[in-house]
This record gives sequence, structure tokens and C-alpha cells, in this order.
Amino acid sequence: MSTTASFDLSVLKRHAFTLTYGNSALGPLESEPKIEPVVETYDCTVYENGSEALASFVEKNEAKVTVTTKNVAAAIALIAAFRKGDNLMASANRKALTFTPIVASGSTEKTLTFTDASLQPDLSYVPSSTRDHTAKLVFKCVPNATTGALFSYI
Repeated sequence: MSTTASFDLSVLKRHAFTLTYGNSALGPLESEPKIEPVVETYDCTVYENGSEALASFVEKNEAKVTVTTKNVAAAIALIAAFRKGDNLMASANRKALTFTPIVASGSTEKTLTFTDASLQPDLSYVPSSTRDHTAKLVFKCVPNATTGALFSYI
């Protein structure tokens, strides 16, 4: 017996995008961004069931986003603003990190936005004489205080 599944190829995505952090344009990128979940859960157990979890609650739902940009001037300007004693997670230091698809005129794609992203003072700069200079930036993204959502995809 043969089963043939049909699949809508229009759901596959393959396009470049621009990246902004607040009002700073961070593109073009050298490579794809790396978005890693940082999730912690608490498992609730009762004595009678032993170690079997009856419920699992989300304690932390964050993301670590790493990008490598060719816009070295913008990256260095952002990192240069850090001073000893800065509170990286203060609401004034959190900005929207937005991935906007670059698509043909008339096409529309969804935009991915981490609304509360804080830049980490973790610059990695690669000056090269044989290819474009690049800078790697790391962002810590936390859920929005009002909505509780980590990101929006609209």
C-alpha cells in the first residue's frame, strides 16, 4: 500500500532579511542568525507517584540571539556605549530586535520581532585583508512585561 502525502511548498521560506536593533540597522549579515532557546521548567511531583511529574511549569522562557554583521561601524558604536556598572536588563536598555524579510515587490512575509532584547557586551570583531570585516553581537531576549510574549511573528 502506497501513501502519497501532499505538501504545500509555499510554506517553505528562503530569503534574506534586514536586521534592526531599536533604530540601529545591523545588516547586511555575514551568515544566518543563531536563535537559541533558554528555557527552564519546574516539574511538580507528589510523594505517592515517586518521581513521575504530574505537571511541568515554565520558569524561564528566554532566547539568546547571535548575529554576525558586516555593518561593523554600527556594531562597534553599540558596544562602545557600555560602561562598567551598566544594568543590561534595565527597561531603558531593552529594544526591539527585528528581522524583516527582503522579498520581491508585491510579496509579503511575516516579520519576527523580539520586543525586549538587550545587547550583551560580547563583541567579537574579525578584521580581514581577504574578505569583508565582520562583528558578532549577542542579544538576550526576554518576554515582554506587558504581554508575556517572547516574540511576535506578524
